[in-house]
Amino acid sequence: MKASTQSRIRRSVQFSAFLCSLLATVSFPHAQEVANFPTELSSTDFLNNLTWKSDDNLNQIIASWPKFSGPQGFQDKSVEKRTTVKLLGGDFMAEYRVFHKDNASELVFFSDEQFPREFCGESLNWATGKFGQPEGLADIQTETAVKIRGSWRLGNTRVRLVCIGYQGEMKFISGLAILAFGPLHYSIPVENLAYIECSGTQRNFAGASDLGQRDGTPFSLIIDSNEKVLLKRDGLPFLQTDQFSQDEIKASEKIKTVELNFALDRITGSYKYDVIFENQSGRSEEHGKCSKVDKARKF
Repeated sequence: MKASTQSRIRRSVQFSAFLCSLLATVSFPHAQEVANFPTELSSTDFLNNLTWKSDDNLNQIIASWPKFSGPQGFQDKSVEKRTTVKLLGGDFMAEYRVFHKDNASELVFFSDEQFPREFCGESLNWATGKFGQPEGLADIQTETAVKIRGSWRLGNTRVRLVCIGYQGEMKFISGLAILAFGPLHYSIPVENLAYIECSGTQRNFAGASDLGQRDGTPFSLIIDSNEKVLLKRDGLPFLQTDQFSQDEIKASEKIKTVELNFALDRITGSYKYDVIFENQSGRSEEHGKCSKVDKARKF
């Protein structure tokens, strides 16, 4: 199997696994009458004043939504009402959920409808126009992947946007779009992505023979603290992240007869990248430094 084909299969599986983790939190019922998106939720003044607990203003918004009597998919909260609304040019499922612990509530709008590549960027522009600059933004839009997550803090309200798609062999494959409103203590803010550039020296070995040292090829990575993974600049995973902490990130992968191991010290910025061939027939050891850079192009 060609390397390019292996790469396409691997990133397709990785994307599918990530999408399944998102789909586990939502379900998609049969179509029903479509309502308009509540205009109040586009008002920063309205969102700033919500308490999310027995809130009269919020209750007025969902007063006409039908009660939900289907199976519950959460342990910490219940779906009380569900309807379909027109949002961002498409049909979104809308759920009113109440947390068991303190009766706080949230509103979540989600869609798995097919959408074009530009939809995610347009959704981010819409949200920024309504809510201002996000408190945190993870925005990846490349030829291979579109993954946008943003959050906005407005009083006790946090708004979260998630929009994901992937470029397949023949066409763009849309994944999932979510717009959620809820209280701060039940909504984790999105963290900005960290872009790093790394370079170092590489020493190669053939069996027990030292083939000498040379400059390694510089490379760029993205640290995504939201998913706790390392990504390549095209937005796809860099190896398989095994450990992710404030101090260190480790990633590895085995491809046929080659084992790859990467470790990044987040305190010193130093990294170690080893490539080991089967039966110790050869290996490459690379040490160097990584530095944080701006994601914008210099040219």
